[in-house]
Amino acid sequence: MMKKKWHPYFSNVLKHLLEPKGFSVETEVEVGKMPLRIDIVVIKKGKDADVKSLPLVFQSFTDYNVIEYKSPGDRFTRNDFDRLFAYVLLFKIKKNIEWRRQINVYALLSGGIKGIEDYIRGNGHKLAKIKEGLYFADFGFNFYLIQLDKLEMINENYGLILFTSGDKIKELAREIGSKGDSVSKLDLLELLETGLYLHPDEFKEEVRLMPQTLADRPDIISELAEIVGVDKFVQGIGEEKVIRSLGKERVIRSLGEEEVIRSLGEENLLKNFINLLGKEKIKKMLEG
Repeated sequence: MMKKKWHPYFSNVLKHLLEPKGFSVETEVEVGKMPLRIDIVVIKKGKDADVKSLPLVFQSFTDYNVIEYKSPGDRFTRNDFDRLFAYVLLFKIKKNIEWRRQINVYALLSGGIKGIEDYIRGNGHKLAKIKEGLYFADFGFNFYLIQLDKLEMINENYGLILFTSGDKIKELAREIGSKGDSVSKLDLLELLETGLYLHPDEFKEEVRLMPQTLADRPDIISELAEIVGVDKFVQGIGEEKVIRSLGKERVIRSLGEEEVIRSLGEENLLKNFINLLGKEKIKKMLEG
């Protein structure tokens, strides 16, 4: 089985989330002559960068923000912790950054944190809990530890929760499936495509049912049909709703009339059309 590319997808989601807010997202940032690389560096592009509209876990962003992401099952060890701060110091030197306070450090992971918490405490520091799933420590650099599988299940965290695993993903799939009508088009498409790649088993059932939730959103109906597949889309939304949608020109143009007819079958299309309009109305139409 091909190994999933967690890091590139995580970088793409961060770009989607942060670049419109006035930040640039750089990946695989070299900090020395050897292959020493930081996962992700998010750089504030100007004074107008919109920090307050970011998810709570990133509202602490400063000029430079170094992000270490651990995919599910990959532990954040003591050596990982020390290596991260060594890389941050090299980054500071390479970029000639004046103050440590201009750099924030973030470690995003899944699972327990007792080991790293004990290590931080053993070195004379304290890991303070800000909110469920979010912790802070001061090492001259501000350090934030984020437990992805403990974050609150709210809209602003959906994109981050995607990068954990287990029951939290099943909960996320159900949440998106039931509340997809309240998520913006771009965000929803990003969540669905990434979720289906990283977690096909957890997402496929909820995505199959999503047409029922989003049937009346012409802004996304064509993309959703493409992601789900027109056949499954028609099955999910129900034949009756598809027929009703035929009256909405934007919707039928988006889905493609031939695709809808092929999926329903001409016989079913005619049968449902007759049932919806009623025989008497059709008779009057024919007589007219």
